[in-house]
Amino acid sequence: MTTETPFGTLKYDLAKPMVIVGDRAVPPLLEVEFQGVDGQPAFEGRIEVISGVPRWTDVRVYRVPDGREVKQKDLRAIRLDDWLESFITVMSFKVTERNGGKWAAVSSDTDVDIREGMRSISRSRRGERRRITGVLKARIAEIYEAHDSGGIEAVATAFNVSKSTAIRYINEATADGLITSRPRQSTGQKRREA
Repeated sequence: MTTETPFGTLKYDLAKPMVIVGDRAVPPLLEVEFQGVDGQPAFEGRIEVISGVPRWTDVRVYRVPDGREVKQKDLRAIRLDDWLESFITVMSFKVTERNGGKWAAVSSDTDVDIREGMRSISRSRRGERRRITGVLKARIAEIYEAHDSGGIEAVATAFNVSKSTAIRYINEATADGLITSRPRQSTGQKRREA
């Protein structure tokens, strides 16, 4: 099915059953296309529902024939999280009844329904966290222990996460006994004297 919107074209395969995300039934795979207008670069992307969470799995920005190059400002203008929530909501149906594995849903065509849908999709994405498996904890410990200082930054960099998330990872690995060395100061931090 192809849906033309003011912001581009959304496509999904009607043969694939919808999946439940929050209180919405959504396509498991959604393809997004913005054709470059007036020589502006074009955008293509793919959103897939993985483990119950919609995620961008492919994004492409490219020069259209006789158009200008892709510039930094084009990349800054891309709001992936906002776009994902909007596109998924536009293509979703509000689940009104659930009975075991079966459900009934209606289209979301009022502004209130759309705002509620965006909040539901946003909540489903915020609730998502990387699962910290034993293998991952061992890798975290290995990276942390390999650094005499700056172990937190090393973990944050290795896993492309924030410092607070790196600290959570380190705490989980420590709780499992995988990190046994005393806490080390991070780069730029001063030790407090008691």
